[in-house]
Amino acid sequence: MSPTINIGEVPLEGFKDVIELMFKSCEEYQGVGLTANQVGLIFSIFVMNFKEKGVLFSGVFINPEIVSHSDETLVAPEMCLSLPSVKVNKERWKTINARWKDAAGVVHEEEMIGMKAVIFQHEFDHCCGKTILSSLPAIKQRMVVEKMKKKLNLLIKSYIKRDLQA
Repeated sequence: MSPTINIGEVPLEGFKDVIELMFKSCEEYQGVGLTANQVGLIFSIFVMNFKEKGVLFSGVFINPEIVSHSDETLVAPEMCLSLPSVKVNKERWKTINARWKDAAGVVHEEEMIGMKAVIFQHEFDHCCGKTILSSLPAIKQRMVVEKMKKKLNLLIKSYIKRDLQA
């Protein structure tokens, strides 16, 4: 995954369709966030859409930054739409102060805790060209990649078998 670039003074109206597609993709694949570089774009944009304690949170984050963070961390399992079926215990800062523009170009700064902070950090990592595998030792990364290759090969074989029987 490649790092993204900030959107400078590009008119944000041009991104409305992309943002809508990203929200639809999150919903379709049951994700809580999606970054533009996960759908083939180089811009520093992500969306979040999730419920925490019964409250829906949905937002667009353009040119996101982590301004500061707590020393306190938490470790929890994370998954990623880029790596289906892979779950990694990931250490994240418990609290972050984040800054971003919304879809209207308004700059926001907010202290985030809990699930919102974790998702922001996860998607921000994507903007920096990282995945949940990036922090794993190389040997574990290779193990995950090999496991995914085996699953992909089985999937391909099942499609070929199905097509030959049709």
